[in-house]
Amino acid sequence: MIFPHVGGLHPTRDGLVAGLFVENLRRFAAGEPLLSAVDRARGY
Repeated sequence: MIFPHVGGLHPTRDGLVAGLFVENLRRFAAGEPLLSAVDRARGY
């Protein structure tokens, strides 16, 4: 499971999260690298 760190609400948070999701969905469908992907080798 992956849990995001959410320190508090921000007025534009939902729009930013939705935009990231849509962009990563597009990238996934196109076989491109995802944004903000976890790199286990680097420890994050």
